[in-house]
Amino acid sequence: MRALQQEIPFEKDFADVVISGHVFGDFIEDEFCEMHRVTRNGGDIVLFPGNSDSDNQTHEFLIRRGFRWGKFREPGVGYVRWYHLVVHKKSF
Repeated sequence: MRALQQEIPFEKDFADVVISGHVFGDFIEDEFCEMHRVTRNGGDIVLFPGNSDSDNQTHEFLIRRGFRWGKFREPGVGYVRWYHLVVHKKSF
């Protein structure tokens, strides 16, 4: 399947887990909202943005939305960050 991350072709609450590697961050707000939309309540969003350890704009955006994070060493690149969020959707 080919799709833009900010236009994921799945219905709302479709996925238990959404994993993104090296493609998150060009349209941060739109991409996050779309991943959140397709992830069910209690599901997981896991990101490996592939950005440098100094990309603080993306980092701060994700931390403000409740992601936990860590670092790992990517061969040939150095230290990069990973992010994880358990999705909690409010029901009205």
